[in-house]
Amino acid sequence: MKNHLLVILLLGFYQTYFAQNQQKGFTLKGKVQGEKYQGYMYLMYDRKKDSCLVVNNKFEFKGSVKYTSGALIGTDYSPADRDIYLENTAISLNILLKNECIAGVVPKIYPVILSLEGTETEKMQSDFSLFKLNAANDENYPIKIYDKLVELAKKQPHNSFVGNTLLELIDEGVPFTGAQVQLLLDSLDLEFQNSNVVPLLLQEMQNLKNPEIEQNIIDFSLPNPNNELISPTQFKGKYLLI
Repeated sequence: MKNHLLVILLLGFYQTYFAQNQQKGFTLKGKVQGEKYQGYMYLMYDRKKDSCLVVNNKFEFKGSVKYTSGALIGTDYSPADRDIYLENTAISLNILLKNECIAGVVPKIYPVILSLEGTETEKMQSDFSLFKLNAANDENYPIKIYDKLVELAKKQPHNSFVGNTLLELIDEGVPFTGAQVQLLLDSLDLEFQNSNVVPLLLQEMQNLKNPEIEQNIIDFSLPNPNNELISPTQFKGKYLLI
């Protein structure tokens, strides 16, 4: 009797353990605000493309990701105004479809994301946007932004948000060095970064390490023997040995 009871308890334990540790997928439930939309929504992530018919302005996608994965959602005509990030959680999404005419003839319907809830990455995006806004007028803005990215990379090396954001900041002209970009890339698990972003970051890293002729260098200031601050911009158009 005791042996039977022990077996039952062990079976119950293992069933509970495996149920709790079984990999869960994501459920993305979306709602289209405004006028009734008849058509499909598309979700692209991890080199997959899924489609869903919109019924009563509602749609739903189900799937799974190994780690946080960047994704595009859109209509037959256009992707949304920004990327979203998928995690194996219940995600709710509200979008607004905008009509735009190209050359005044062809109507283009594209989704604008109004809100997304249910992922840690969405909160990370919001926090980073606020941090970036607050640091915008700081003279040490590039350093503060870089340190924040390093912090995020160490906490979530699999999260593609960090790699995507790094590339966006480089495109915006934030003066990172090649060594800084390399350090960040070394902190990330590149296998789970956006496959389109990684080659671009590697190329940017090489460009920053090996500036071309006539390419602008990062400006900085140092004191001369008279304790006067000078910077490379003062010698624009002249030969300067640094």
